[in-house]
Amino acid sequence: MDAKDLPNIGAHLWHVASLYSFPMAQGGPGSASVPPGYEFIRVLGQGATGWVALARQAQLDRLVAIKTIHAGIYDRDGQKRLIREGRAIVALRHPAVVTVHELRPTPSGAALVMEYVSGGNLRTLIDSGRLTGSHAAYLLCEVAAGLAHAHGSGIVHRDVKPANVLLTADGHAKIADFGLARLSLIPDSYRTSADSSAGTPTYMAPEQIVDPAHESPAGDAYAFAVLAYEILTGSRPFAARGAAEVIEAHLRGVPMPPWQAAPTLDPDVGRIMLAGLAKRPDDRPSVLQIAEQISRVSPADWDALFASRPRSLPPSPAPVVGVDVPARPPARRPPAAAPVARAPRSGFRIAAVVLAALTGSLVALAVVLMTRHL
Repeated sequence: MDAKDLPNIGAHLWHVASLYSFPMAQGGPGSASVPPGYEFIRVLGQGATGWVALARQAQLDRLVAIKTIHAGIYDRDGQKRLIREGRAIVALRHPAVVTVHELRPTPSGAALVMEYVSGGNLRTLIDSGRLTGSHAAYLLCEVAAGLAHAHGSGIVHRDVKPANVLLTADGHAKIADFGLARLSLIPDSYRTSADSSAGTPTYMAPEQIVDPAHESPAGDAYAFAVLAYEILTGSRPFAARGAAEVIEAHLRGVPMPPWQAAPTLDPDVGRIMLAGLAKRPDDRPSVLQIAEQISRVSPADWDALFASRPRSLPPSPAPVVGVDVPARPPARRPPAAAPVARAPRSGFRIAAVVLAALTGSLVALAVVLMTRHL
């Protein structure tokens, strides 16, 4: 056994000890899995990095959601670093952000006690077909306000997607899992696999794919642009299947112009969404700039757009790989309707060419006849 194996043995022993000191996320959550002072009610969801349980806080008699994060942290330095990150998330307060009441470290991650949001999530609402245009625009503006507030506090979400937008009982948006991608996957102490990426490929910015440790508000702006594109047009900017194709499309693909999926979409909204999908972070507008353009369209127009959309949109064209993508959309406003066919113009050109040829032939024949007559 080499000396280099000793740290790994220490990490393994820390992990084994943790199995007996605190229930882990890999095991099913139960009444013993919630922190002291909370009464387990039921499981709300479970994923690869943890689970979410509905619980009651006995002292305040309120319902909360408790989420465990298995971050692969088995050393004290990693725990301290997680606590520092967690404090920033707990301090984040905004009406469009799920409130985190407290963060409790566990032997290999953390347990976050959050407010319970009972209205489902945006992914489910989109798939149900019950989302109206005016409500969609309103929710996007709320999400942008929450993201912008977090960016101003130095916090980046890193995993903006419909499933992470929870809905209150009266239909307002609350962004969940703020910063949890960073807690569950950070280089060195927080990384369990050297080639893993934090985030969802469908909404992941190119620079985040290239460097999983990279984070900036521009990355959230890219994901927000994909989210807005999907909600407002009923389609996604890239018709890629599977994680590998999706990643390739984000790196080198050309997004389909949104007005092709939704011909009556406001052109200025379409252009700023394309700008949000720019490959270079510096070329993207902020989330608030995108939301501001969305808010300029009247609720009635958004409802009319959604009413005119086909129930089943045709798939987006395959991404073009290896083509330079302009950082900004074209300055000219896109047509509101299908472009006028150009075939008649080509027919006139052909007729003119034929007429010129006939004229030339007649002139040549006249010259020949005149020569013979003379």
